[in-house]
Amino acid sequence: MYLLSQDLPIDFRGFLERHAEPLRALPAWTARLLALCHKQDATPRYEAAFRELASPRRPSVLEDVHSYFHAGR
Repeated sequence: MYLLSQDLPIDFRGFLERHAEPLRALPAWTARLLALCHKQDATPRYEAAFRELASPRRPSVLEDVHSYFHAGR
């Protein structure tokens, strides 16, 4: 469950990255996005971010993404 409170899903992407490993271990799960009434227009951007991060990636792309995030720490 994630509370949509911003117009852009930047923090949401981090949330998904942090929870990706435990979610991969589950046979099935559901993501719930709670949107404040005045932020509902941002919902499609969050759904797109979810689809992008949930779709399978080539190993080389995954390595590049992990390197990018580790370098930023």
